Amino acid sequence: MTEGACPRATIGRGTGGRTGGRGGNGLPLAAGRAGGGAVRRPRLPAQAPPRGPFRARPGPRRAPAAPARPGPIRFLRPPGPAMASAANPGQGGSAPPPVVQRGIVKMVLSGCAIIVRGQPRGGPPPERQINLSNIRAGNLARRAAANQPDAKDTPDEPWGFPAREFLRKKLIGKEVCFTVEYKTPQGREYGMVYLGKDTSGENIAESLVAEGLASRREGIRANKYVHSSHPNPDPNPHPHPDPDPHPGLLLWDKNRKLRPLYDIPYMFEAREFLRKKLIGKKVNVSVDYIRPASNATDTIPAFSERTCATVSIGGINIAEALVSKGLATVLRYRQDDDQRSAHYDELLAAEARAIKNGKGLHSKKEVPIHRVADISGDTQKAKQFLPFLQRAGRSEAVVEYVFSGSRLKLFLPKETCLITFLLAGIECPRGARNVPGLAQEGEPFSEEATLFTKELVMQREVEVEVESMDKAGNFIGWLHIEGVNLSVALVEQALSRVHFTAERSPYCKALLAAQDAAKQRKEKVWSHYEETPVEEVVPVLEEKERTANYKPVFVTEITDDLHFYVQDVETGAQLEKLMENMRAEVGAHPPVEGSFAPRRGDFCIAKFVDGEWYRARVEKVESGGKVHIFYIDYGNKETLPPTRLAPLPPAFSPRVLPPQATEYTFAFIQVPQDEEARADAVDSVVRDIQNTQCLLNVEHLGPGCPHVTLQFADSKTDVGLGLVKEGLVMVEPRKERQFQKVITEYLNAQEAAKSARLNLWRYGDFRADDADEFGYSR
Repeated sequence: MTEGACPRATIGRGTGGRTGGRGGNGLPLAAGRAGGGAVRRPRLPAQAPPRGPFRARPGPRRAPAAPARPGPIRFLRPPGPAMASAANPGQGGSAPPPVVQRGIVKMVLSGCAIIVRGQPRGGPPPERQINLSNIRAGNLARRAAANQPDAKDTPDEPWGFPAREFLRKKLIGKEVCFTVEYKTPQGREYGMVYLGKDTSGENIAESLVAEGLASRREGIRANKYVHSSHPNPDPNPHPHPDPDPHPGLLLWDKNRKLRPLYDIPYMFEAREFLRKKLIGKKVNVSVDYIRPASNATDTIPAFSERTCATVSIGGINIAEALVSKGLATVLRYRQDDDQRSAHYDELLAAEARAIKNGKGLHSKKEVPIHRVADISGDTQKAKQFLPFLQRAGRSEAVVEYVFSGSRLKLFLPKETCLITFLLAGIECPRGARNVPGLAQEGEPFSEEATLFTKELVMQREVEVEVESMDKAGNFIGWLHIEGVNLSVALVEQALSRVHFTAERSPYCKALLAAQDAAKQRKEKVWSHYEETPVEEVVPVLEEKERTANYKPVFVTEITDDLHFYVQDVETGAQLEKLMENMRAEVGAHPPVEGSFAPRRGDFCIAKFVDGEWYRARVEKVESGGKVHIFYIDYGNKETLPPTRLAPLPPAFSPRVLPPQATEYTFAFIQVPQDEEARADAVDSVVRDIQNTQCLLNVEHLGPGCPHVTLQFADSKTDVGLGLVKEGLVMVEPRKERQFQKVITEYLNAQEAAKSARLNLWRYGDFRADDADEFGYSR
């Protein structure tokens, strides 16, 4: 992208040092300035979000062309009596009373100097620098003059940067009133600044002294304030930590201060716009120019050669889209500077539209505030948050950073918090670590595991299930992306081993199957795997008998593929009592219509056509407002509007009483693939057993659900055998010894249906010829 400059914490005019931010594809924004980027330079004054089309151009400081004079500065003057007169040092007699004036704080230069912007009248808004009188705050760092080779950069004075930050957070974009008490011959103005529309507001100078961020200035007018409560400030109150290689939602600003991404105005919105627009998408990149490499200085790190380009997707220039939404501004150039975007005019037009419509940075509304709680590594906060995440089931998250193959940093939008997340059920190779006095090398394939996880989930929307937490406050659980379990995927790629704790999880079978397949391939972590020889033991063959343990069930739903859902008769009383209590509570405290925001996987209550509420689970949410739900106690599905859904009260959650609808399918039979033939079989089963009590026996387990035989409760006749006798289904041959007696009975019934030319067999044995064509096999 070119010419786009994202919003940043500090914006200076005419500052030197040419920098370029990096986009999601690793290319820096051409001639742009990335908001809150990682470039470390001496601290510059803070500035409010720009409301005009101008921005400082990065690059070596040059003498600008003389701007047109905007005319005299005018500020709003509130009504009311003027303040008491103040004597001007060096002048005799009485001066006129200081005039109270109003304006908007545009920039904070230091802990005792601000820029106030007035009301525009026929031109750009006038600006005025006001220095707080009677106090002194520490000076900020300064770069050495480019034309003085012997000059050196000066560092921050003690408490200079905290004082500037105090003023920035308190004043930027706020309306203040001020009086000018003294003006030097050079034109520098000193005065009093109050927060608000009149002098009854907070006195900013007094607040700085009370916070210990400024001291009283000794002199003629130094009699208004008490001394600082910190007479001997710490010379290094906020030491800069070492650069964190795993920032997550944190960025290094120009002042070498680690700041949250969401704390920089409109930076979070700009990042989210790019993430949702570009991550995982194919884009077109057009190189505009190449910026040569630069050497490192005391304040600026070295930069390698950077390619500045225009990035587009679907014919849309991403830089232009950012600027048009007010999430970036366009840099201005000299006429003789040709290192700019090929679409520079379009970018200027987009910025003009954004300014006219008051979009983003150009809006007169208050800057949106994102309150994000970072509970990474905070054991106490993590303990408090753990039960909530466990009850939430699957929660939506965005992967902010990948530390290793199984350790990630996640942002939970709904809960507005940052957490460190560890994948459960696996043991991933450890990466390299730098501990004091020792550099630990990474285990084999640790880098490959990290790269695989990054390519799969980095900055993508995922779903997480939190199970527990460790002693360090890291959450442990399962991460899913587009239906893929990341733990299982790592094991399938032979980049991880199954941990013994996986035995307690519902994903144990999938993990073990993936690990067995990886062992057979002998790849990566299993490259040196040798199967342990098993001692040959002559087994004593014992003929296993078929177990017939029928239990009473109530059939509630029949699906189109001849699966069915049943309720256990023994727990029927518990379900009736729960439903009665739940409906009583909902009747006493009816839900507010439209208050429930459904998400896939959430448990809720749904109003059925009979007007009653039932427990359900959200299966899918369509963009048009339709919600697909599954009734967990009955097995049927329905599509409803969100207004007929409500949150499930915790007292009736599946933890109190598990879902009562269990899915089964018939054993020993094959369902016809022809739609009409299958519909005939389903209609027959619906007529015979739906909403009736039957007897059920589990014969064997299948890939989706258990395979069972079903008997009528009164006659004890086999339902599946009846379908075979009527010629509605075919027999599934099985070779297990314990099933041979039942299979023989089923095959005899099938031969009788063939002879009678019933239903499927009305034209004879269709499987003899063209079996593949019709999808049947013997």
